Amino acid sequence: MNVTDDPDIASKRILVLGHRLETRAVESYPWYARPKDLNVTDFDILIVDLTPFQGGGVGIAALDIPSDQFRRFLIRPDARLFVIGSINPPTTGTLELGLTRLGSPVEIDMRVEIGEVLRNVDSKLEGYFKLLLPRWSRYVERTEERSSSTFASLLFGGPAVLTHNIEALAETTFGRSIAFGLRFIARRNPDQGQESGSLIWLPPPTEADSVESVMWLLRNLFQVCIEKPLPGWTDAFQLPGERETRDRIRQHEGGITAAKRAIEEEEQRLNDLLRFKRLLYEQDDALETVVWAALRELGGKVTEPAVKGRDDGQLEDPSGRRATLEIKGRTGTLRLTDVRQLEQWRGEAEEESEKKGLGKVKGILIANLQCETSPEGRRDTVPPNCLELIARYGFSLLPTTQLFRALADHRSRLLNVDAFWKQLFETVGVTTFPEP
Repeated sequence: MNVTDDPDIASKRILVLGHRLETRAVESYPWYARPKDLNVTDFDILIVDLTPFQGGGVGIAALDIPSDQFRRFLIRPDARLFVIGSINPPTTGTLELGLTRLGSPVEIDMRVEIGEVLRNVDSKLEGYFKLLLPRWSRYVERTEERSSSTFASLLFGGPAVLTHNIEALAETTFGRSIAFGLRFIARRNPDQGQESGSLIWLPPPTEADSVESVMWLLRNLFQVCIEKPLPGWTDAFQLPGERETRDRIRQHEGGITAAKRAIEEEEQRLNDLLRFKRLLYEQDDALETVVWAALRELGGKVTEPAVKGRDDGQLEDPSGRRATLEIKGRTGTLRLTDVRQLEQWRGEAEEESEKKGLGKVKGILIANLQCETSPEGRRDTVPPNCLELIARYGFSLLPTTQLFRALADHRSRLLNVDAFWKQLFETVGVTTFPEP
């Protein structure tokens, strides 16, 4: 892959995200001072430095450019997106970023390992690795396509199948890529296809700040003249007002640091809140987890199942009433098998409970039905035959939409918690709590 195969490079608009550079030849912005109306599709070449996120200097909220902007940028055949920094998908407690956040339909898994010897370095990047990165710290483990059909349709202009081509720009001694270029091809048939622009990933430098890697690319690949930073020894030659101006800058930077820390704390609070919206759309394990959390917040005691694939937990309310849970998320309506399954688990739990002298166990279905439809558009979610069987067994069915509303009311101090638990355990049929 030729990383600069455009003969008319001088006419291209270049955008740098991650740093403010002293040049008018490109537009450049630090992450925390990017114009809100900036659109990356207005440019021909993007250089995106992700290293400020890994260093903790910038909160993840600063990367709020919609991924579909990057996607629309990448579908242009002449587009070039240079990415510097860690790209592993995020894991708990990290700020690592995946390529899909930058519009790519392909995610890259990197393996962390350290080495020094490089092979097959692209000729145009030899200076980058020699001066800035004599050692490597990770290599490509595997690629995985995600949202490929959406990208393919956008690239081709209609239904198509997506393939991708990854080309090493530098390799380890055992042939794994430590820098690479990606291109995507959408085909309807062997004779009809459309190729995307290029996504080029480079590891961050180990021998300099990441801004040096950006300036190296601009100077050596795009012939952009950038003023040299002031040498340290010029600090001995002060101009009137210089010291006072530097002091004011430091004060402003301190305010920015405090604001970024506050934003990250609020982001965490927001994420804690937003997880309960899963009650409105999730299924399977994700739905079970958030239902348990909601019941606990309302004062219930939930014992999660010891064996996966049996019941969906045992519930005890603040008054000591006991129930077996069956938690279902469906894109359609409730099924008879859901009700019968609960009766099986409830019967086994009640038998065990009576052996311990703990008494009866109720069956409670908690269901997110027609979960791909907004709550106000859900109709006839429980068929008559399911209602009859629920009544025969004495079960109550709590829609997750009602559980969501109960939780919201509880946090607003509007919920009568005792009345909530009383209705949940005494209802035979569908509960009648308020909807969102």
